[in-house]
Amino acid sequence: MKFFNTSLLFLLVSLSVVGQQLPSTLWDNASTYSYMYYPKTLDQTSTFHIQTNHHFLAFNYKNVHLEKLDFLTDPMNIEEAHHQNLPEASFKKDQDLLGLYLIYEGEKYKIVKGADIATNNELIESGQFFQRRYITGLALEDGPDFPFSLEIASWNDVLSFEFEFTGNRIPEDEMELVLELELPQGEIKSTKLISNQLKIQTKEGKNLRLLSATEKGKVTFKKNKFVVSAPISGRKVSATLITANTNNDVYQLQFNAKEKTTPFRDIEIKEDPLHQSTVVAINDNIDGLDGMERIDLHFKNKSNKTVFRRLVFEKTDAVKNITGVSILLRDNDGNPLGIPIQVSKNWHTEPAKFNGPWLRAYTKIAIPPKSEVNIEFTRVSGFWGSLPAASHSQLCLVGWPSAQTKNNQLWEQSAIGAFGENICYEPDGGQASTMMTDVRPLMIKSTIEGVDNPKIWNWTSNVGGGDFMRVYDQNGKKQQIANIKTRHKRLSPNMTEVVYAGVTEGGEASYELMTSIYRTDDYNRGTYTLKVKVDKPFTFSRLALLQVGSETYAYSTEKMFAYGNEKGLIKEIPNQFENKKYQQKEIKIEGETPWLSMHQAENFLSKQWGAWANKGLVLRDWKATIGGKKVAPRFSTFGSHRGQISSNLMEINLPSDIKTLQAGDYIEFTVVMCIIPQEAESYYGPNKAFKAHLEEAEDTWKPIFREALQNNIDVEVNNGRVVRKCPLMIEVEDESKVLEVNFKSGVGYIPMTIAGLKSYKDLKLVLKRNGNPIQLEQEKHGNDYWQTDFDPTSKTWELTYSIPLDVTLQP
Repeated sequence: MKFFNTSLLFLLVSLSVVGQQLPSTLWDNASTYSYMYYPKTLDQTSTFHIQTNHHFLAFNYKNVHLEKLDFLTDPMNIEEAHHQNLPEASFKKDQDLLGLYLIYEGEKYKIVKGADIATNNELIESGQFFQRRYITGLALEDGPDFPFSLEIASWNDVLSFEFEFTGNRIPEDEMELVLELELPQGEIKSTKLISNQLKIQTKEGKNLRLLSATEKGKVTFKKNKFVVSAPISGRKVSATLITANTNNDVYQLQFNAKEKTTPFRDIEIKEDPLHQSTVVAINDNIDGLDGMERIDLHFKNKSNKTVFRRLVFEKTDAVKNITGVSILLRDNDGNPLGIPIQVSKNWHTEPAKFNGPWLRAYTKIAIPPKSEVNIEFTRVSGFWGSLPAASHSQLCLVGWPSAQTKNNQLWEQSAIGAFGENICYEPDGGQASTMMTDVRPLMIKSTIEGVDNPKIWNWTSNVGGGDFMRVYDQNGKKQQIANIKTRHKRLSPNMTEVVYAGVTEGGEASYELMTSIYRTDDYNRGTYTLKVKVDKPFTFSRLALLQVGSETYAYSTEKMFAYGNEKGLIKEIPNQFENKKYQQKEIKIEGETPWLSMHQAENFLSKQWGAWANKGLVLRDWKATIGGKKVAPRFSTFGSHRGQISSNLMEINLPSDIKTLQAGDYIEFTVVMCIIPQEAESYYGPNKAFKAHLEEAEDTWKPIFREALQNNIDVEVNNGRVVRKCPLMIEVEDESKVLEVNFKSGVGYIPMTIAGLKSYKDLKLVLKRNGNPIQLEQEKHGNDYWQTDFDPTSKTWELTYSIPLDVTLQP
């Protein structure tokens, strides 16, 4: 990326570079989706769903029933599927379509018992492209007492089942494992068995293919039932169902990979027939936190039609800097392409199948006929350019030593850099009945003599958690959010944006929570937008729209509470700690930017952690219509005792006299959660302006006021319009002309996304701060400081930059 001084005294950023013209088919699979979720709350269901744009299944993990299996001919788009379920009328009800058996001495014994608790129903991987669950503890009906397991895995167009004998010793007796997959009755128009593969056409005209990756397996098909059997000595039998793209001739697409940095090794590539994917065994050739791993990917399509590969970039054994991972595809000039990639990982090491450490990145690449394409796999961990990278990944919990009931479910982890977790989410609330769990400050080191942690560039203390739409019914029972689906809109390296959508437990209201962190060098910020739309009457005894920490997950005690607005402090109050009682209630804050601060935190783990953090909230936007009238927010503090920890939780509420919401009521707000180092001495980051501010204002409300006032972003835009202010997004009007953005306020680095672009590399951009040019370039390895995402709905690109707004950050 080049910068040119102009006579107008600004810097012009142009992403236009000469290089290979990449085919549009590379982005064909950006609209791919797969959602794996529980249709009800975790404690009210024994069934999970997998919904993609080509198939749907419902599986009961307690009685081991594949209850529903549909092949979709008219799927929803990615946005519709995120917010809606398939209509119940489309389900084939009351079915048991998957039979798992052991044949012993002529007798056929069926698996009838599955997991009683969700711990045995382990979530392994989950994201836009690939879903995998592993169900253990399976038992036979009146048969030998042997252990078995079942893996269910799904790309958007491939569904696989693998039945496994998991005993330590192979029985000496001759036995067979059998897997029977029955297609829904009435679905099939024609079938053809060729070399252990079954080609199927449904009555709706959808083409399917069934096959087995089982070694020495015997395959038969009769009366809609696909049967695979094999000796128990092989331990496994499997069935793979390709639900779309059955004519994709993957072997016509030659593919090889080679490191782009010394020692320039070839990359091992192998095929995974069970999941119908190509596994690229990355070498983890990355030099510390500042390094970059680069792999040349070469594709050559010899055929006369477009061909794609399902790609899995995989690293097992030791994985460097696994807590923060940014993976992206770039062109040969280093421009990020915006091709979506799912990142799943695990660093937990207690003995178990699927324990860590491992890292896998999933995507699909399509190459047009008779063409060759070269692109680059790029991975960073600690830094993207000169700033710590922001990343969001699904984190598998298998092998975590603190195993609890229901703990192996969806857990997602955000990081700034690769210095440990910064914010974690557990959407189904299985462990602590809360959405937000671990929350950790950024770049602080121990200041207590004899206490080693936290170390530089490492994990910091946990001051979490938090919750959204925390509702209690009229009997005081907490109501969970149900049917939560996760959409990863952008994952790294400048900004994350992950949206969780669901409904209240009784289906009264829809729930959408956008979560985001961004690339920075001062302190950890989480940005959240909550939208609640009420569809039918909804009565409650208590409602916290936002709670930080949480009644069931709080790890910090602060002595002081303060609140104010853009004009400064309104009131500072010593905290009182009474369990399950409001300490401050019905606080109404006038002004544009209400803020709350919890400070003078006590480090109750001072023998383990030599530095701690305070926290605060800034309300950036608020819209609420209740009973046809606009309603202003209220703020509260709520007491919570958990073991030795007494906390006061910050809340955003409706007025306390509102106990019922009616159809048509709507709430939407955006809030920024800030985790502030408690003392200037502990902060080791490079942001001089923030360091100087801490030296004057440490352990007070003033850092939150500074964030509220200065980062209430005020911009002037020429040749564009502001779509949203927090996080800032601007839509360009005419790409052939320069987009000019002039910031009038700001501290630290803030993310700015430019949307609606017809190219991933042709942006003309001018940045100013109060009319003065902003120096944007932050690269270390070349073109490594901005982020590109592709919007599958509008089929346009979005570029995100980290804008330095502190005066001392300017040259």
